[in-house]
Amino acid sequence: MKSRFIDENHNYLFGLPEGFASQQSIEEFGDFNMYMSSNYAQGMAATGDAYNLGIAGTANGNGTGAVIKMYAVEDEQYTTPKGPSYSVVIFGDVDGDSYADACDAVLIRAYSAMLLDNAQIGDAAVYAGDIDCNSSLDIDDARKCEKAGLKKIEISQTPEARTSQTYGILDLLGLR
Repeated sequence: MKSRFIDENHNYLFGLPEGFASQQSIEEFGDFNMYMSSNYAQGMAATGDAYNLGIAGTANGNGTGAVIKMYAVEDEQYTTPKGPSYSVVIFGDVDGDSYADACDAVLIRAYSAMLLDNAQIGDAAVYAGDIDCNSSLDIDDARKCEKAGLKKIEISQTPEARTSQTYGILDLLGLR
C-alpha cells in the first residue's frame, strides 16, 4: 500500500492516485466508507476508534478540493464529524475532477496571468497546481498538466518537497 500524507498546516490529504474515487469505484463497493477502508485506510479501526468516512465532492467530482470527514461509527447518518476534515489534493488537478490534463493547464495559465485568484479556484487547487513545489503556479506547471493529460508523463502524488514536511496517515492515526 502506498503512503498517503496529511499536511496538517493546511489539512490536506495527498498521495492518492488520480481518479481515486470515481463514482463507478464507489458504487462497486457500495459506499465511500467501504471504498476508502478497503483501498486507502486499512487498519484505521485498529486504534480502537473506528471511523466512517464521508466525502463531499467538488462540482467536477471527487478530486482536489473534495473534503473527507471522519464520523463515529455509531453516527450512521453522518451528521456530526469526529475530528478534523481534510481536503483532497491530487497534484496537477486544479479543476477538481481528480485528473491532471489540459483543463487544469488552462486554469494554471489563467492564475499565473492573474486572471484568477485563490478565492476563485481555491487554496487546495493552488497547492495542487504547484507541481514542481516552487511556491508558484507557472508555465512549467501548466506544461506538466498538458503532458500528463496526454499520458506522456505521470505526476508524482508524493513529491519529496511535500512529504518531508508532513505526516503519513498511519502515523497520524497512531498505527505506526
